This record gives sequence, C-alpha cells and structure tokens, in this order.
Amino acid sequence: MGLREEKEQLTRAVIMATAFQLFCENGIEATEMVKVAKRARVSRPTLYRYFSNKHQLAEAVYLENLQMIMDCFNRENNEMSAYEMVRTFFGRVYEILVGDPKKLVFDAVYNLYASRLHVDPMMLPDHPLNQPLNKILTQTFTARVSDGTVRFVGDGNDLIDCVFFPYFAYIQRLAIFSFQHDQTRWQESLHQAEMIQDFYLRTLRPVAGD
Repeated sequence: MGLREEKEQLTRAVIMATAFQLFCENGIEATEMVKVAKRARVSRPTLYRYFSNKHQLAEAVYLENLQMIMDCFNRENNEMSAYEMVRTFFGRVYEILVGDPKKLVFDAVYNLYASRLHVDPMMLPDHPLNQPLNKILTQTFTARVSDGTVRFVGDGNDLIDCVFFPYFAYIQRLAIFSFQHDQTRWQESLHQAEMIQDFYLRTLRPVAGD
C-alpha cells in the first residue's frame, strides 16, 4: 500500500470516528455534515469526496460498528457449533458492554434513524448478520424448558429472533442506562447481564450430533 492509500484510509477512519462520536452525542438527524468536517479537521469537499451525504456516512459507521461487534466470528474457528457461536457472541457483547458501551448504544441510534427513513438495516447487503452466520445457523438447536423441549430448526431465523436479538436488546438497554447510573448501579447492571447470559447458556443446549 502506497503513502497516498494510507493517507486516504487514515482520513476516512478519522471522519468515521468523528461521525460516530457526534452521532452518539447528538443523534444522527441533528448532526450536520459541516459539524463532522469541522471536528474531523477536514474540508467539506474532502468530506463529500468520501461520503456523498449523511445517510451514506451513517450507514458506513453503522456497518463498521456492527462488524466490530460481530468480528468474534471472523477470529474464531469457522467450524464452531451453534452452541459455541451463541456463547462466543454473548461473551463479545458483554465485553463491549464493559469496555465501550457507546458502540452498543449507536446500534440503537442508527436503527431509530433508519426506521424514520423506512429502511430495514438487516436488508443492507453488507450487514454482518447476513454473512458469517448463514453456514452455521442451519444446525438444530434446542431450548430445554420445564414443560418440554422447543427446537429451533431451519435457516437460522428462529435462533436469531429467539436468542441473539433478545440478548442483544437486553444488553443494549443496559448500555443505554449505563450513562445514567452511578458506579453501584452500574455494577448491578453488569451483574444482571451476567445472570441473563448464564440463564441462556444453562437453558440452551445443542442437539446430539450438532
């Protein structure tokens, strides 16, 4: 990679990092492109050379942020079972909750913004959930409950809807409230996150042969 390409990558990264901070602080709709350019210390023509409008910029930040959340699947063994995948995902989301809860908050910020534009983020071609999970979520999965066993079978939609999304939404809620809690309340929130993670992992079990 030449110096020019490195400089372009750095400039793009600075713009996206700056936009992320402003979007989290003010919301996407209230953040003007001129403010992004000013804080990133780039000219407006430079900003628009990388991103033609705010929607494109917000989408790029959202996808990069979500990919960072999901990158645990790129680092781990591609042959992991569905149960291992759930456990890995839970660990990654909890890690982010403790280390940088704003990244979880921004996912909620973008989804709210997209809903007002009548855009389904899941339909974005580069959405991470449409990529690393498909080949694994066809496995049979069970939830053992007191009155029987519920099986999740098929293309993975049941597992995503009944396990991934509820857990992520709960942890996201804790992340949002983390900025309003004192240290004692924050520790209580982390304990709640650990309890719901433990509940899922004790309840969900792979089917024999999974």
